[in-house]
Amino acid sequence: MFKGRIDFQVKIRGYRIELPEVEFHAKTKCTKKVNVVAIDVFNILGNAELALAIESEVFDTNEIMEHMKTKIPDYMIPAHIKFIQEFPYNSNGKIDRNKLRTYFKIENND
Repeated sequence: MFKGRIDFQVKIRGYRIELPEVEFHAKTKCTKKVNVVAIDVFNILGNAELALAIESEVFDTNEIMEHMKTKIPDYMIPAHIKFIQEFPYNSNGKIDRNKLRTYFKIENND
């Protein structure tokens, strides 16, 4: 028996979102070569929001966000961005998305 989805599709504000599509558009305009992971996180009210984790030192993401606004619908634009020095990996050597969610503590207006 499985709990949750095994693919990388989430539902945000009633829309189904393919996370790799969000990651693709974020990487397209990124001038640095970095790992980018889109995940769903839950705010204090229990509502799902889209977040973007970037494995890098902090840099200005305005250009990336403006590019994404011209390429994808607004419900696919990440509401939260975190810079993480090193992504956590699971025993299979893949990025551990569940552990990444713990880096995002979402308040009402964070």
